Amino acid sequence: MSYSPLGFNIATLGTSQVSKFVSVDDSGDLIVPDGDKYKFGTGSDLQIYHDGSNSYLKNTTGALKLATEDSGIAVTIGHSTSEVTIGDNLTVTGNLTVTGTTTTVDVELINTSNGVIFEGSTDNGYETTLIAADPSADRTWTIPDSASDTVVGLAATQTLTNKTLTSPVLNTGVSGSAIKDEDDMTSDSATHLATQQSIKAYVDSQSGGVTLSGSTNNTIATVTGSNALAGEASLTYDDTNGLKVTSSTASKPVVTIENTNNGATSGYLKFVNDKGAAGADNDVCGTITFYGDDDNQDNIEFARIEGVVADASNGDECGALKLYVAENDGNNTVGLSLTGSTTDGEVDVTIGAGAASVVTIPGVLNVTGTSAFTGNADFDGTVTCDTSITIDSTTITAAEIGVLDSVTAGTAAASKAVVLDGSKNIATIGTVGCGAITSTGTSAFNDITVGGGYGSTGTTVSDAGVIQTNGAITSGGAITAGGNVTAVGSFIIGSADVNETELEIIDGATVTTAELNILDGDTSATGTTLADADRVVVNDNGTMVQVAVDDLREYMNNVETVTATTVTASKAVTLCNTTDNACTVTITDDKPAGTKYTIKMIGDGSNNVTITRSSADTFDGSTSLTLYHLYESVTLVSDGANYHII
Repeated sequence: MSYSPLGFNIATLGTSQVSKFVSVDDSGDLIVPDGDKYKFGTGSDLQIYHDGSNSYLKNTTGALKLATEDSGIAVTIGHSTSEVTIGDNLTVTGNLTVTGTTTTVDVELINTSNGVIFEGSTDNGYETTLIAADPSADRTWTIPDSASDTVVGLAATQTLTNKTLTSPVLNTGVSGSAIKDEDDMTSDSATHLATQQSIKAYVDSQSGGVTLSGSTNNTIATVTGSNALAGEASLTYDDTNGLKVTSSTASKPVVTIENTNNGATSGYLKFVNDKGAAGADNDVCGTITFYGDDDNQDNIEFARIEGVVADASNGDECGALKLYVAENDGNNTVGLSLTGSTTDGEVDVTIGAGAASVVTIPGVLNVTGTSAFTGNADFDGTVTCDTSITIDSTTITAAEIGVLDSVTAGTAAASKAVVLDGSKNIATIGTVGCGAITSTGTSAFNDITVGGGYGSTGTTVSDAGVIQTNGAITSGGAITAGGNVTAVGSFIIGSADVNETELEIIDGATVTTAELNILDGDTSATGTTLADADRVVVNDNGTMVQVAVDDLREYMNNVETVTATTVTASKAVTLCNTTDNACTVTITDDKPAGTKYTIKMIGDGSNNVTITRSSADTFDGSTSLTLYHLYESVTLVSDGANYHII
């Protein structure tokens, strides 16, 4: 006797599932999905599984032994074209035979106690054995990269050709055809070497020389004639003063940099600060200083020019040029600073030092951009601005300043500001458009017309108290009227829009207070025996209608019997007669939570009943179910997203 898989909680024959019985399919196969594992041992020590990409034989305790219990069992790993990877050490108790033509050992250390034996190209009784002596420290022997090189032993004699000797030590002497011992250097060779004796003899044989006159310590020599030099006492150099030019003549000395080339460029004075390390912000590239005597004949620095690194960032370098002058006690302070910006094409300029500094411009100051004054600005002439003036956070445009021009207090003028006179009055005002008007005292008006008045596009308020308007009236509070309220449109109260037709229905209705209270949510009830002719009010696609209880009972009859091959369950209970054919029942997705369907097989049980979903809902995680036996049934209950088997 066979049983329905549902009876054993099996969703799909032949496939293992969580918390289900295990079965085989109609081919006798057992399918284990990716990630599911067969585990053996008390601690699940041995596991067999496939993760969707690779297959695994995992052992966590003891050794993993293959064919070790019986002698003579051959073990084959991989196909003839497979690559076998050993993840860690490999120990071979017997011999290791590699039948391939290439053996690659990707390691840095090979341990051998008896050396490495090479058979050679002929398999005979003669071999070459490579043995490494027991070293006293780590040694490296590099085989050169050459197609035809030969290793030479220490005892062998070898001629070196095209070899480079780094720091060689030559004892006793050198000889050969490239060593010349010629006192007169007659060979004049670019590739041969001269001996020490021949070099000395050649130098001693040379006559003539240069004479130097007038030289003292640190003087710089200049050429005064043929083979003659003179030391210049007024041009000296030492580590303390550097290069120094002195003169006792007025307006001297003069340093001239002259360029005589017929071109547009000339020479320049170059300062270089190459510190031998990474540059930093505020490094000084060069300085020009100006010294003079004060009235005590103290030599004082009165001015200085510095070239400075403002930003040393690579690719974003900025420089600064600073002009210093002595102030107060001879201290040099920056009075003019030009600093490059990280914004391309921008150089910032600072003039003066301290808030008390005064910058005087005797002529015209023309600013093409925006001017900002953080202190006081004193202008004796005219200030002209193209666009606006900003004081603190307030910006005044040219148009706004224009409305103040030629204003008369107490008189309103077109396109001008309004200024109250001494009595706080304004005359000659035309139409005033405004929002709310608030009066702290008594205000008297005749008729008020707003927006063209009633009958046009606005509102009229008469002195008799009648309000007439062409638009809507909106009130945040109560509206009280001593007379009638007439509206051409509708009344909107909260979110309810009540029009004339709807009010006419209420106007002719005969509704009691008790009936209105029931509609309003009254929870009181009385016992009533329903009859077939009684009515129930339902919403029929937006229209309220009365439905007989007899019709409602017919609708609630939730049993259907089907014989078709495919149906969609529309009743609570679907009876599938499979005498003539199999039946597929589709369950509709996204039903409200609590929706219940029962599907049962009737007839003679000749065919199966398949239950499937219309889209995405599942049945206890499965996409379909099958009834195999007569009178077998399943009940499904929706949780709003999926169905559960009850």
